[in-house]
Amino acid sequence: MPKNKIIEGPAFLWKRIAALITDLLIINLVIAFPFQGILEKIIPTGLSMSDLSDYLSSNPKVASLASSIIIIIGILAMIYFSIMEYKTKQTIGKKLFGIFVVSDTKKLKLWQCFVRNLHWFLFAPFILLWIIDPIYMLFNKESKRLTEVLSKTKVIQQFKVV
Repeated sequence: MPKNKIIEGPAFLWKRIAALITDLLIINLVIAFPFQGILEKIIPTGLSMSDLSDYLSSNPKVASLASSIIIIIGILAMIYFSIMEYKTKQTIGKKLFGIFVVSDTKKLKLWQCFVRNLHWFLFAPFILLWIIDPIYMLFNKESKRLTEVLSKTKVIQQFKVV
């Protein structure tokens, strides 16, 4: 009886999206949630975007603290993604959906994991990657994000061939 052969190929887009949503829920619960109390104390609730903008522009210390908190959350998210991918080639979300990060060259290096996760730096110009990365992915024949091309990495899954 022939054995099943395992081959690797690009991860399905739906798996990548589902893994990202799972990881965002984890980030929100573990990293962002602890800061929510601080933000609720310094920023009044129920403000429209216009009122929030006015409030922050008239309270520079509050704006500075809120910006610092957002930057800290982004850095912690980048550390989560980068270290998990470097150590295990997966985040929790990727593990749940059976997808992996691999290097296009040889062994996956830490710098590659940081470059592929630059979009977690939630300040200019890196925040533009939230727009550029998915658009680039749609027009790239290998369905790779720009940061994956720059980091020489890709997200794969394994397929059983009978």
